[in-house]
Order: sequence, then C-alpha cells, then structure tokens
Amino acid sequence: MPKVTSYEPGTPCWVELATPDLDAAKTFYTALFGWDYEAGPEETNFYTMPQLQGASVAGMMTQGEEERAQGVPPMWRTYVSVASADDTASKV
Repeated sequence: MPKVTSYEPGTPCWVELATPDLDAAKTFYTALFGWDYEAGPEETNFYTMPQLQGASVAGMMTQGEEERAQGVPPMWRTYVSVASADDTASKV
C-alpha cells in the first residue's frame, strides 16, 4: 500500500473513531477489514492506530466520559486538510 505524505487542501486526510467500547470496535473492524492494531501508551489514553499492510489507516479511542454522559453516540470524526489553519478559521 503506497504511503500518502500530503493531501490537497479540502481533501479528507484522517479519520478516527470515538467509541465507548474500543475492544468491541476492534473485533468488528478486524472482521470487516482485517485490521491489526497498535495502541499508544497510557498517557495517550491508549489511542489506537488500526493498521493495514503495515500502514496506519485511522485512529480509534475510547469515547470520553463527558460525551457518554451527554448521550453522544459513537462516531467517526473526519479531518480535512487545509493550507493554513488561520486562513481557514478566518473564512469560517
């Protein structure tokens, strides 16, 4: 799998899952996509990087207590590349 090193502005460049049950999500996505996983250390709250053919394809994390208390459902977050965060913020 070729490694992408840059994204044109406006292109989705990263996705991550926030879920209350990280182990269940890993079981599901392993069956669906064949992903392996690399978990970060405790200080990153064990932020997990799904891997496909040795490349990171997404991020996964345990959803925060505050979101769960508010009834926020599990969700995929999508990040979009921009040329300048300051310029984009001023346009918004």
